Amino acid sequence: MPDSSALAGRRDHGWNCVCGGVVVLALIATTPTVAQTTDVEKAATAYVTANGFVAHDPGAVMASLDSLFGPDEGMTRQDTDVSAVEKSLLLLEAQEPPLGRVRYMLRYGEVELGETTLSVVDVRRYNLGPAIREETIEAYGAGNTAEPETFGVGPHVGWRIAFQPGSKAAAMVVAAGRREIPDAEAAGDDCRARRCLDLDLLDNHAEWVQLAEPVREPSTGYPAVSPTPFGDEQVEDQTPAYVALQLAMAAGIANEDGDGGLPWDVEQRQGPATDEPLFVVVIDRNLGQETMTDAALGIPKLGKESEERWVRRFGDVSYQTYQISNGPLRRRIE
Repeated sequence: MPDSSALAGRRDHGWNCVCGGVVVLALIATTPTVAQTTDVEKAATAYVTANGFVAHDPGAVMASLDSLFGPDEGMTRQDTDVSAVEKSLLLLEAQEPPLGRVRYMLRYGEVELGETTLSVVDVRRYNLGPAIREETIEAYGAGNTAEPETFGVGPHVGWRIAFQPGSKAAAMVVAAGRREIPDAEAAGDDCRARRCLDLDLLDNHAEWVQLAEPVREPSTGYPAVSPTPFGDEQVEDQTPAYVALQLAMAAGIANEDGDGGLPWDVEQRQGPATDEPLFVVVIDRNLGQETMTDAALGIPKLGKESEERWVRRFGDVSYQTYQISNGPLRRRIE
């Protein structure tokens, strides 16, 4: 297991890390075979408060999420199969001011605590509005460029949420934490193949091949489309949570169960425990002159017989195309 003091001062490069997972792993070593509720809560809290994140009341966080779903159907909750990944993206959007030109970087991991599987998610939203405005000024001049508010004003933010399965829902919030990311830190953060404030899309970072089978548009307990600011307008755009769900379907992580549900089944890593994520999701929204989402889900090499692979989704509300690529993305950063 990596040294925790060394890890705490290291930026998130490559697949590292689910950011604070080493703290959780350290707790596992002293956890009894059958984990008590307090052990799960302690591990979850350690994860969501590592590296400067500030804990938020989990009850209030859960209530915020519950308000996004429609009324339950009898004994069945609307969020029965909604994953930790979807809920993390829904939570960030619910808690933060809306921004139209952003990049999401999400890392997903799991920790076994006795009989409980703790899902840990680190999701960050980078505001690319200022970078796009600077690029526009360079191309057309300050006099021909709109004010900062048109491009989007707001901080870069990160959320860490720990979930455990419940009797009626696949992902229940155990703990959550938030922090704002300074501009200098954001500029150096790694969003796979690119710095997190870089404006290039994923086109040239892999040899993308069209996915043979189409990905359907499933119904969900939360809105698949919501208004988002774009310039001086409000436009309809698919929510990041829904984009992540469709990527998971294309990657074989989310599969229909025969009863209309879409439970997630995440491939596990072979070998010793590590703080590296089981997969990552990158979502770029509206980085060009038209509304468009460019998103990808990457699964690392999890064992001797597996290889790193990526699924990409590109499009808007009316049309999406899917591509796949085997092997790592070509990196353009030092």
